[in-house]
Amino acid sequence: MLLAAGCGPGELSSGRFVRLGAPAGAASVVSDLLSHDGRLYGVASTDPLGGGRAVAFATDDGSSFESLLPADGSQGLLRIRALGDRLWVPDADPPGREAGRVFEIGADGAIQAGRIPGALHTYDVALHGGEILASSGMRGARGALHRFVTSGSDWEEAASAAASRLKGLVVYREMLLAGKRREGVPHDYLRWREAPARGAGEAVDAVPGEAVTIRWYASSRGRLFWSLHSEGRFQLHASDDGERWAELPGFRGVFVSDLAERDGVLYVLGDSGLFGSRDHQRFVHLAAPPRPDTFAPPVALPGRANADGSASLAVHRGALYAGSSADGHLYRVDGP
Repeated sequence: MLLAAGCGPGELSSGRFVRLGAPAGAASVVSDLLSHDGRLYGVASTDPLGGGRAVAFATDDGSSFESLLPADGSQGLLRIRALGDRLWVPDADPPGREAGRVFEIGADGAIQAGRIPGALHTYDVALHGGEILASSGMRGARGALHRFVTSGSDWEEAASAAASRLKGLVVYREMLLAGKRREGVPHDYLRWREAPARGAGEAVDAVPGEAVTIRWYASSRGRLFWSLHSEGRFQLHASDDGERWAELPGFRGVFVSDLAERDGVLYVLGDSGLFGSRDHQRFVHLAAPPRPDTFAPPVALPGRANADGSASLAVHRGALYAGSSADGHLYRVDGP
């Protein structure tokens, strides 16, 4: 499957997915993977924000797993980030109606849980303008950014937004972009041009319809990629300035879960398998999924995909690893 002219089949080799283990206690969705300090870390949820269990884990090879956080009833750990020498895991759905929280894991494994008073859901963290910021959905149906103060303390509100929930974050060319919940409004995401982010974010209407953001990714070639769902279909867009977007036509209707780079090659994980590109513009299909649903969007309700339940992709010790959105397993990509 050649997605664009100019990428000869000899440039990138094909590969295959090899099924590995499943994190202990995790069910279907491995929504984020991260290689850090020689280990592969990740988060997984039974039904993101819908019920069941959520876990954070570490592994050396994808066959045995170490649990990082206590199993205390969270229903949604969606992202794990490395900022400085620490790992950060925002809790997207704490037990009951407890305050929002972000787990901070030190290099020695020590865990601190910082509170976000008034938050029902906390989705992501990012470093912007020298501050660690978390995106949340607050009581009263408003979105907000909170800034990290000190370990184990309450986070302070830094910015508000014209949205009921702020979700996935990305920093690109000193701008902070935040996805949001679908709300029946024209705008697709929020943007802060100043660093660090303060005040109300700028509502951006970037594509026809109202977009739901699945994943952001800023590549080493200075391109920003945006996986989204709008007007009834999945799409992948790219921008070279964070202002103007162009849809990648070869990915129309493809549910793109995540992106990762190795040796300058950009890899894209979609429901139809793995794609690769040397120039971050023209892609070829490299590997079919093990099963049609291995990296497909999870369905939370009949006919309705769970926007928080995406598969994941990372490079670890020179190999590509993927986390399923259907069977809770990790996969190593052999070949490309």
